Amino acid sequence: MAVGMSVGSAQIAQALQQTKFRMNEEGAMVQSAVAVRIICTACPNSNPRPVFCIDDSFYIWIMRPGMKTPIFAAYVDKADAWQEPESLEK
Repeated sequence: MAVGMSVGSAQIAQALQQTKFRMNEEGAMVQSAVAVRIICTACPNSNPRPVFCIDDSFYIWIMRPGMKTPIFAAYVDKADAWQEPESLEK
């Protein structure tokens, strides 16, 4: 999601994501939350962006202005990361 991205007459005005990662000798726990503020405009975007579909493994990195290295980077492998978990509590 990116601020300014729009679909029809809806546009993302603000977006915030928070991820918490904890790890010890017994395992790891990741928690993530997102908040999005969407505004509706009277006139839909006359030049919509094409739909972006991720259908294979990919690299992702998040940069922060003024930093030389990413604050987060990962390779998301379709073979092991795109499986339905039995439970989110395990």
